[in-house]
Formats: sequence, structure tokens, C-alpha cells
Amino acid sequence: MLVTTLPELQPARASFPSRFHFVGPLLGEPDRGGEPLPWAEIEARPVLLVSPGTVFARGPGFFQAAAEAFGDTDWLVLLATGATDPAELGWLPDNVIARRRLPQRAVLAHTSVFVTHAGMNSVLESLAAGVPMVVAPRLGDQRGTARRLTGLGLAVPVAQPVRAAALYRAVRRVAGDERMRARAAELGARIAAAGAAGRVAGRVAELIADRGC
Repeated sequence: MLVTTLPELQPARASFPSRFHFVGPLLGEPDRGGEPLPWAEIEARPVLLVSPGTVFARGPGFFQAAAEAFGDTDWLVLLATGATDPAELGWLPDNVIARRRLPQRAVLAHTSVFVTHAGMNSVLESLAAGVPMVVAPRLGDQRGTARRLTGLGLAVPVAQPVRAAALYRAVRRVAGDERMRARAAELGARIAAAGAAGRVAGRVAELIADRGC
């Protein structure tokens, strides 16, 4: 039985029989997508990615708090607004970009801090990129994951409703915590190694099937 997450994120992992193997997320190659983004800036500046997921909408105030906190700073702020029309956010500083959708994994490869709802897919993608998080969960499973990330030294929570000052403090705390970054990078390396092993195993299986063995 292959479990596509990390054992650190499974609170009941000690009860799993030996036939369960944690192999990490199954991730393809990052795709930058078709919508133009300033990739030269993304690669050169500290990036704050804000994405509360695609299932439950966040109102304009959530995104406006991020724009207020980091507008006109050295940070490049990328907002994935989902169901919220970016036009509802009103005027945004030049260093803040709002889109309904962003190529999350491609952006995470150049992100310093990720503000997330702590959904498992987003968490695993963030850890695969070695990116520590600020967590603002909405539902029960997200709250549980956020608590584990905080306890593991991979994230800092932010109180809800999210306000600009609190978000600024949380992001700056994460950005300045070298141990947190090192821990996220360690898990990212593990995910990469597991992914490479999985690709090799998959190719071996294909060769065996092709040869009728």
C-alpha cells in the first residue's frame, strides 16, 4: 500500500502496518502555463505567494490585507484569487499581481514564503519546493494539518480574520527563520528523492510489461 504523503503529516502513522509505505506526493514537472507573468522578476525578487485554495472562496479583504502589508516593498506579491474577481480588489501597488489562477508549482520554485489554507495538495507542493508557510486554514482537516506544520517547525499560523499587520509579522517571521527554511528544504529533498525512485520503479515496471516477464 503506497501512501502519497509524508509520514510527518499523518498523525496516526505509528498505527499503520508495515505494508503501508509513505512515498510522498506524485508530482509531474512544473508548468508555467499560458498566462504571461513577469518571470524575470519572479526569479530575481523575494516572492510571497498567497493562495487560499480553489474550493472555498476568500473575499476581497483577505487579498487586500496581503496587498496592504507588502505593497511598495521589495517583495513581489502574487495573489491567486480563485472565485474572487481580481477587479474586486481595487487598486493594487505595482509589486502586487492578482490572477484568478497561477501556475502554483512553477511559482513555488521561486517563492520565499507561501500563505496557504493548509490544504494537503498545496502543503505537499510547498514542501516539494522547500518553501515554509504561513497557514490560514478554513476547515477541520486543514486546521489539523496547520497544527502539525506549526509543531514541526514548517509554518507559522495567522489569526483569522487575516489582518495586514498580523500577516506582515507572520511572513517576516517565516522569512527570517533559517531553521524553518532548512527543515522545509530537507523535506523537499526527500520528496525529490522519492519521486526519482518512483519514476525509476515505474520505468522498470513498463520494461517488464513490454518484455512479457
